[in-house]
Amino acid sequence: MTQAFDLHSHLQSDPQVQMPTRPRISDEIARVWYNEQLLLLLGGPHDVVLRGKAVRNLLPQLLPLLNGLNSRETIGERLAQFKPATIDDTLQLLHVQGVLEEGPLPSNTLEPHVVRAFSQQLAFYSRFVDQTRICRNRYEVLQRLQSTPLLLLGGERLVAPLLHQLAQAGLGRATWLANVSPTTTYALPHLELELQVSAADGLLDAVDHWLAEHNDGLICLLTSTAQTELTQALNQRAIQAQSRFTRLWLHPQHIELGPTTFAHEAGCYACAEQVENNAPDLSEPNAPLSLNEQLALSQASLVIGNLISGLSPIVTGGVRYVLDPVSLEFVAQSVHRLVHCPVCGQPNLDAPRDLLVGAGHFENLPLWYHANTDERSYAIFPKAHQQHYAPKNALAIVSGAKGYTNVQRHALSQLQAQWQPDPAVDISAQLPLQASIAPLAWLLEQAFVRKPASQTIGAGQRFVPSGGNMASQTVYLLNHKLSGLATGIYHLNQHEATLEAIRPSFSWDEVVKVFPSDPLDSQTLGLLVLTAAIGRVEAKYGAKSYRLALYDCGAAAQAVELLAGAAGWQVEQISVFYDQELRDVLQVYSPSETPLLVLRLVGPNAEVLQ
Repeated sequence: MTQAFDLHSHLQSDPQVQMPTRPRISDEIARVWYNEQLLLLLGGPHDVVLRGKAVRNLLPQLLPLLNGLNSRETIGERLAQFKPATIDDTLQLLHVQGVLEEGPLPSNTLEPHVVRAFSQQLAFYSRFVDQTRICRNRYEVLQRLQSTPLLLLGGERLVAPLLHQLAQAGLGRATWLANVSPTTTYALPHLELELQVSAADGLLDAVDHWLAEHNDGLICLLTSTAQTELTQALNQRAIQAQSRFTRLWLHPQHIELGPTTFAHEAGCYACAEQVENNAPDLSEPNAPLSLNEQLALSQASLVIGNLISGLSPIVTGGVRYVLDPVSLEFVAQSVHRLVHCPVCGQPNLDAPRDLLVGAGHFENLPLWYHANTDERSYAIFPKAHQQHYAPKNALAIVSGAKGYTNVQRHALSQLQAQWQPDPAVDISAQLPLQASIAPLAWLLEQAFVRKPASQTIGAGQRFVPSGGNMASQTVYLLNHKLSGLATGIYHLNQHEATLEAIRPSFSWDEVVKVFPSDPLDSQTLGLLVLTAAIGRVEAKYGAKSYRLALYDCGAAAQAVELLAGAAGWQVEQISVFYDQELRDVLQVYSPSETPLLVLRLVGPNAEVLQ
């Protein structure tokens, strides 16, 4: 259930959320009026439910104007009886919910006869433009399909049916490299097809010639066998030319789609060979296409069409899909990028190799981790940014921080009392205060507690960031020798600025079992445990969530260390601990909340603790 509430005021200053200048709602999206104040929009990427007075008063007059011909200014003039802010909020809501596209643009240069020939396809594309927003309207989807060059390598048995499917989707240019002349002449409407028959020893020269003219295109190998040597040769050429390459392996006994090579961004076929090189040995089939192959060809046409048009998020970057013959589902298998890959990496890089990723192939763990969690250009698209404003994420931003009920709470302001760091006073003169909870209460208040909300940021702000403002971090205090607060385990409520006593009494013997070496000594004041709700961040950022959670944890640790200096403390990081034992001590049973780091608060000298 979605409502517009000052949405325009939140988004108007965001340059990454570009409203259509001439908004259009597809005729293919069904409009079901449940009652006067409840409207269902069905047929897009997801169903949309709208409610409120504007549904009864505004939408019946607004929707007919959303035909792609009226600018937002014209719409405002035609609906002068409504407040401009109400119209803006409604348009923003419809846009974020995925039912609006841009009207015809001057850059849409499709020939009229092409538009007429693909009218049904255009209507379909209009419903799903919102999946990425790479294409602003239906015409840009078809324009990309018509203009992007495609190179297909393979025999007639696989290439011919794939070409038929792509031509029906709107493909406009293709070059077919075959080593045997096809038995039929293929003349597909609105598809400019160039057929080249080349001997096996001249195939790569033909590919080099094509790449010299079309390095912005896509190379696709359709094969019934592994063809490892040809695959690696095409992979290497695509990387050198900064082009894209994918292999579609279709055999009655084995279906494998991808991965797609993106130079220096995702794992390539050479990376995959370093890790695993046990392709099944299959013979070339002569029988008609099996049901599995027909299913795979339909999926392959979607993969290629999407790589060309950008209509949907790219799923084959660093991933290959193998068909399970029992469930008939495609199972994703990651193809990690190798820093020391002989083709796409730096094989001679002078870095320690401490991670075994294949038979005899070692990688540098930190470099390997960053190479496989870094941003990738093909995964960045406008719609991903709009996820910040999705209703479920907005709710998480405002109320995502965790809290406990039926526990004793200690307000940070009361624990802090009158204590303030005084840079003008020598730390040694403040030593009697350093063993109290007061400096830590000040530290937690400054670093983690949300400050009062501003007019533009409804959830407030913190000194410590969080990925997408998803409130993923949770902080626990294990008090050992800080005076002014009883020994126990406390949870920091970041909204209420309180420490919640979740385990007022417990044995420190439990804590000792968490760590391979005892973290407690005469100078230990307490332990801070930083956890992250990675699952919550994953709802917005997908595979990048773990990387973002670690970044946020590092930023939090740095903030604690900097602020602790004002209290005369030292902070030691402990990253070696037993996860499950620490979960048990904290009584954290949610599978999405993961302990990431433990910080040990240390007094400046032993006199502090006397």
